[in-house]
Amino acid sequence: QKWAILTATKETLAENTEFKGKAGLLPENLERNEQLKNDIVNMGYTPIEVKGVYQNVYKGDSYLVYDIKLRDAFVLGAKYVQQSILIPEGLLYTEG
Repeated sequence: QKWAILTATKETLAENTEFKGKAGLLPENLERNEQLKNDIVNMGYTPIEVKGVYQNVYKGDSYLVYDIKLRDAFVLGAKYVQQSILIPEGLLYTEG
């Protein structure tokens, strides 16, 4: 089954703020993830909210999307400036 895990959280937005290390809680990232959720729905998919964790640190919400076309996942990852997105085969890189 095809699926992807997507987020719109940008770590760099939090670097010089009180949210450093907690980028997922930065208001701008919360808004970006809400926009991503709306984009997923508008493309005809159903997003399932999951907690984004990397090296045991909460990184903000992510969305698990089943039956998403690889191209659609790539487009969303690139739109929200994500280096990569997680798919069953591993990481799908949207940069370089």
